[in-house]
Amino acid sequence: MKQLLKKTLVLLICITMAGCTSMRVVADGRDAVDTVARDATQGLHAGETLLVHTRDGLPQEMVFVRTDGAVLVGQADSAELRIEVTSVVRIERKEADGWKTAGMVGGVVAVLTALAAAAAHSMAKDVGNAYGNMLSGKGGR
Repeated sequence: MKQLLKKTLVLLICITMAGCTSMRVVADGRDAVDTVARDATQGLHAGETLLVHTRDGLPQEMVFVRTDGAVLVGQADSAELRIEVTSVVRIERKEADGWKTAGMVGGVVAVLTALAAAAAHSMAKDVGNAYGNMLSGKGGR
């Protein structure tokens, strides 16, 4: 039973870690992309994970570093990635999602509570059977 609890806990932690973020649209359309890319107070901040959609239809994920004139500069697979702002049609940002996080935490707590209750019930039943066998003289010596 302990092995099952350990494996379930590891699985739930993995699911929770993967499920707490969402991609949020930062800029959709040429004008919005231009505004976000040029105005540091409105948009992109170093260290954010972005999904940049270009006119050629290939979305590229990167960790944003800076804007260099009319170019978005970031890191992707340990290499510098440079994307011309004029070719960008949409920018999305990876953000923590409060509802997903709350749902995952609630789900993890519910599953762990159910498993703990099942384990306690099983152990109590085993102790009760052993005690009953000792009283009836069927076991113990």
